[in-house]
Amino acid sequence: MRKIELDEVAISNIKVMAALGLSVASIAAMLRENLRVQISERSLWSLKKNNPKVREAFAAGLAKAEYNIGRALYERASEGDLPSIKYFEATRLGRSEKQVQEVHHKGLPEPSESNVLVFIPDNGRGDLTCPAVQQSELPD
Repeated sequence: MRKIELDEVAISNIKVMAALGLSVASIAAMLRENLRVQISERSLWSLKKNNPKVREAFAAGLAKAEYNIGRALYERASEGDLPSIKYFEATRLGRSEKQVQEVHHKGLPEPSESNVLVFIPDNGRGDLTCPAVQQSELPD
């Protein structure tokens, strides 16, 4: 097996293609087609893992894409585009429109912070209710 060396042109192309979101398989195919670099998808994965220059090209391309998309999204949100604002808040600020619905069953007391309620199912054993134990009544 021969060692594959990528020149600066190939590495520069990897950075551009990674920024465009191409997969490793597609990048390998484009390197073969356009630059006549004889490289398989598996070999490119290996280079990405083991060669710092190739790894950095992928990382830099991804960072460039993230920056450009983030900047465009921010500009649209800043201009008042409501879908962009919602997406920006959900993905960049961690906010969400998810609604949390609390369900309280009829007949059950509202939960409180100081009491622990244990509900025992009625198994035909009669009344098993007991008063709530307060925190001060618990042993140390």
